[in-house]
Amino acid sequence: MAEAPCTAPNQELPTKLIEEISLRGDQVTERYFYKKCDSRVVPLMNSPIIDLNLLLPSSSSLEELNKSLILPVFLDHQLVNHGMTSMFLDQTREASKQFFGLPVEEKKKYSGSGFDGYGHDEKGNWNDRLRLTLLPKSKHQLQSWPDSPTKFREVLEELAEKFRIIVQVLLKATARLLNLEENSFLEQYGEEGLMLARFNYYAKCPRPDLVLGLRPHSNGTSITIVQQDKEVEGLQVLKDETKPIDALITNEQPQQYKKVKDYGKIYFELDPTGR
Repeated sequence: MAEAPCTAPNQELPTKLIEEISLRGDQVTERYFYKKCDSRVVPLMNSPIIDLNLLLPSSSSLEELNKSLILPVFLDHQLVNHGMTSMFLDQTREASKQFFGLPVEEKKKYSGSGFDGYGHDEKGNWNDRLRLTLLPKSKHQLQSWPDSPTKFREVLEELAEKFRIIVQVLLKATARLLNLEENSFLEQYGEEGLMLARFNYYAKCPRPDLVLGLRPHSNGTSITIVQQDKEVEGLQVLKDETKPIDALITNEQPQQYKKVKDYGKIYFELDPTGR
């Protein structure tokens, strides 16, 4: 199969959805090139498997998990016994698959001017996405919540509640393992913590050697829960840190790295440009 030629930077097409570029057979333009692409083999992650049941306050096995769950917000973990059945997880995958399978013009009805909605980020990623605010409910932008498939909204509401429980258990367990008050981390979010969801769609690309579906980026969240597609692999995780909670810093246990200043500003400037 012949490869599609690449256009010069000054011949870029007007910004449009990635799916539209793919369906129309348009050339891949400079804006989507990721110059750091290479063929190096990335080592597989050795992710600890965490049983959520063992993190509950009533569990007698909490001390046994101290070494593997000392900093879950900084490391990648696989979670089991999280309260979501395989059937429900398949429903979430199928609901998003059916939504992205709708005609482009139908999906555009759920475009939004703010965070929520269907669209493309215009930052060089080869994907279209659906972003939604799941919690608190007072911030729902229901005009961006798809009506099709018919049970998508129902699935989203159930997903939000299950994720809320998981996050609470993880943050409380982390606090206990660090000998802090159980609600030390939860109290920092107030009564209405923000929960966001993002569904990605990666359309076919004639030059996959030059682009990335989602470039290197930082998530501005305490906990990120990732549900991967069953047929696609490629998730990479880089450990990074900002600053420990003040209660952990003592004369015997001093802070050993600098606090990152203006993290929010840096995050929004660099995410997800890949710099």
